[in-house]
Amino acid sequence: MDSKCPLTFRPRLAAIWARRRAPRNPSPIPTKLGTWEAQRQAYARFYAMVLSQAQALAYIDAFWWLTLGAALMFGLAFVLKRNDPRESGTVSVH
Repeated sequence: MDSKCPLTFRPRLAAIWARRRAPRNPSPIPTKLGTWEAQRQAYARFYAMVLSQAQALAYIDAFWWLTLGAALMFGLAFVLKRNDPRESGTVSVH
């Protein structure tokens, strides 16, 4: 391949490393907050954390209910009477 081709591996790798080495601002929020702003931000962060935990727990609960339903249906497959399709007689087909 041509070394000037933009789709080569080295330019991509150099771009990734340049982005990783670039200084980042971890928090776009100003560092000097007043009492009201700090309290509001704390409540917002706490609320977001509670929501994320609630979503994770709801996902786990839904997964367990689906697992329980699947296990119940699997067990019922062995308990129910077997179906005999020849028992019905004639079948009308269009």
